[in-house]
Amino acid sequence: MVGTTEGERPRGLPVPDPTAQTQASVDRAIISERMLVDEKFKAIATQLAERDKAAEQIAALVYKMVDQAAITAKVAVDAAFQAQEKGFSSQNASNDRASATANANFTKLIEQQASSIDMVRTVQESRMGDLKELVSGLDKRIAAIEGRHTSNSSNTATIISIAVAAAAMVSVAMSVLTHVSANLPTPATITTGPPVR
Repeated sequence: MVGTTEGERPRGLPVPDPTAQTQASVDRAIISERMLVDEKFKAIATQLAERDKAAEQIAALVYKMVDQAAITAKVAVDAAFQAQEKGFSSQNASNDRASATANANFTKLIEQQASSIDMVRTVQESRMGDLKELVSGLDKRIAAIEGRHTSNSSNTATIISIAVAAAAMVSVAMSVLTHVSANLPTPATITTGPPVR
C-alpha cells in the first residue's frame, strides 16, 4: 500500500508531476483565451464607438439639412409675402416658385435621409455580422479548450489509476515474498538425514 505524509509525493509518480504540468498548461490556455476575448471585446467597443460617431455625424448632417430647408422655406415664405404686396398675379407666380422650391428641398431632404439611413443600416448589419462571427469563433475555441481540459483530466486519472494499481501489486508481491521468506527453513533446521515419517 502506498503511504504518504503531507509534503511527500506518492510513490510511483514521475517528477515533475504530469498532473501539475497539465493543469498549468490548461490554465495558460484559459488565460490566453481570456486575453484574446478581452482584446476582441475592446475591438468591438472601438467599432461600436466608431459607428456611434458616424451616426452622430450623420444626425448632425441631417439636422443641418433640416435647418437649411427651414431657412429656405422661410425665404420662400418671405418672398411670397412680398409678392402678395405687389399683386395677386405676381403672388401666384411667387407662391408657385416657393412651393416648388420647398417641395424640391423637402424631397431632396427625404432622399438624403433615406440614403443616410440605408448607409447606417448597411454598416450596422455588416458590423453585427462581424460580431456574430467573432462570438461564434470564441464559442468554438472555448468549447475546444474545455474539451481538451476534460480529455486531459480523464487521461491523468487513467495514469494515476494505473500507477496506484502497480503500487498495489508491488505491495502485494512484497507481502507474499515476506510471508514466503518467513516460512522458509533456516539453515539450522535443515537436516541431512532421511525424512522423518
